[in-house]
Amino acid sequence: LEFVKSKFNILQLNLIGAREVTDFDGEKLAERDLAAKYGIRFTPTLQFFPEAVDMAQTQILKREVARAQGYLKPDHFIAMFRFVETKAYERGSFRDYLKSNS
Repeated sequence: LEFVKSKFNILQLNLIGAREVTDFDGEKLAERDLAAKYGIRFTPTLQFFPEAVDMAQTQILKREVARAQGYLKPDHFIAMFRFVETKAYERGSFRDYLKSNS
């Protein structure tokens, strides 16, 4: 989808992978350890982070602005990206966003 490609940087990681990656805080660790650090337990899981991650935020999960776990219907999948792109997470939940945009 061109909208997603043009607005987001996508990084695909393997939940059980051993490839070394670097977290926002500079920590280098295996993909599986990064998944554990962020509480990712199954796939698919999509995490969305702001353009500039607040490193003063010590609670790891508070760094992300949205998360989608599991399968989303195609229209909800695109809506999640629009929810993040428009920063609607600052005004309410994804569920509320879907209700107001249906």
